[in-house]
Amino acid sequence: MGTPITTPGSNRDNCPKISTSCVIWQGPNIPCINLCAGDSIDEVVFKLATLLCDVTENVLDVTTLEFACLVESGAENPTTLLQTLQAIITKVCSIDSNGTTGGGSTTNKTDGATSDPIVYLPECLYFQQDGDTVTALPLTEYAAYLATTICTIITDISNINFTISNLSSRVIELEITVQNLSTYTYEIYVTSQCASAPTSGQTLLIQDAFANLEASFCNLLGTVGFSTLLINAINAQCPGLSTAPQLSDSELIMNDITGWVETPTTIADSINNLWLTVCDMRYKVANFFEAPVVLPCVLAVPENVTITTIGTTYSTVTWEEPSYAGIEIPIGYRIEVFEWTGTAPTGPSLYDTTLSTAFLTFNIPSTALTIGQDYVVYIHAIYSCGESNGAKVISELIVPTILYKIEVIESPEADTSVDCVESGVPVSYTVNNTKTTVTLANASTGLPVTNTTGSTINVIVKYLVTSCAFFGPVYDQVTIGIPNGADHGDYIYEAQTYTNCGTALCTTVSKNLDCGVSTGLINAEFDDTMIPTC
Repeated sequence: MGTPITTPGSNRDNCPKISTSCVIWQGPNIPCINLCAGDSIDEVVFKLATLLCDVTENVLDVTTLEFACLVESGAENPTTLLQTLQAIITKVCSIDSNGTTGGGSTTNKTDGATSDPIVYLPECLYFQQDGDTVTALPLTEYAAYLATTICTIITDISNINFTISNLSSRVIELEITVQNLSTYTYEIYVTSQCASAPTSGQTLLIQDAFANLEASFCNLLGTVGFSTLLINAINAQCPGLSTAPQLSDSELIMNDITGWVETPTTIADSINNLWLTVCDMRYKVANFFEAPVVLPCVLAVPENVTITTIGTTYSTVTWEEPSYAGIEIPIGYRIEVFEWTGTAPTGPSLYDTTLSTAFLTFNIPSTALTIGQDYVVYIHAIYSCGESNGAKVISELIVPTILYKIEVIESPEADTSVDCVESGVPVSYTVNNTKTTVTLANASTGLPVTNTTGSTINVIVKYLVTSCAFFGPVYDQVTIGIPNGADHGDYIYEAQTYTNCGTALCTTVSKNLDCGVSTGLINAEFDDTMIPTC
């Protein structure tokens, strides 16, 4: 700490003049007044003086204290902290010299020793201890509690003053900002899109843009109609239309059309159903004028029944429609399989199925078939007036081993384009093309094998074509030839293209490889790791 000159005989007046700013405090830190070692004596004196002023003037209002046991009856209560402390000191001295508290207070003595007098706390200093409210303390504890409370108040006041100073600075800054705002007018500009100006990309004041937007919206309402009118238009759909039969296919109802909205709630829903209804009507009208002439029903027998594939799990039978002209074509076929004794069929039918498809080929599964046994296969044509006799073919239908596999892979081809008419105007669309390659391979090694049969091996595969929703999916059966002297054949097709189904816009037409129908070689079968058998 700063050391005064106390040497006897020294002449203080002759000491060199040193500013107190150059003398530092070397004592310990005193957190209560924020005093740290190394502070100059100027700061020490200033902090002590400030503390003294706060203690004596601002910290404690002694008029709120209860002096009943400290001041004699009829005497005036202290009004300052100094008077209060003096009264406490006088009271303590009186206790030390007289052994009584005076003022009507009593002392508790144990074995002749004088105990601290009890001092009652003002209500503002009550505190809780062990669940009880403490309202009085022995004098010594009272003084310590009071000193602690004073230090806490000093600390709180210091923090409050700091906060007030900080908030005052912010308020001043806000006042300046608000004052500046009152002298400046902001103008907000926007860029038009489609409704706030005659053309897009124009920059204009937001109030002008809003006025233009209001005008555009009012014009739109005048053209389209208010919400009540639009709701009436939505509800104008024919009652029961969703469950009414389609005109293009009376076995289906309108709700079966892909994309149909059963309960329309928006104009978009209504327009959607309206177009689907128009397309259904259009298809019916178009077919009405193109209805085929009714031909006579004759129970003609299928022709050229052939077993084209004999495998380990199935065999493939193919046939042709009756070649008679001017009669009804078959609407289906029935296939029967019996064991063959060499001269006639025997036993019950081992396989019997009816086909409604127009394809002239079928894979007979090997279930219940025996290796080395001959079988007879009958193909019956089905007509509107009945069923024809069966055209037959006799052959083995299952073998223990397969010599060849038909491998089927697909690869992308270069895109092309197609013009599709929308609202009377051709629109160009991109067409995705795919190539299907069928390869003759050795069943054991998987290596390609050259066709040495002397003729083309016709491999038949089937594609699923998805087009206009109300037509439903259809199948396309394609023959891919492996020429003699070659080991593979290719077929390039449009995997995704576009067509107009009678609506304003063109829709997607997709074509995907579905399954293998026939290998075209009696001792070959499809590689089922690449394509399933139909």
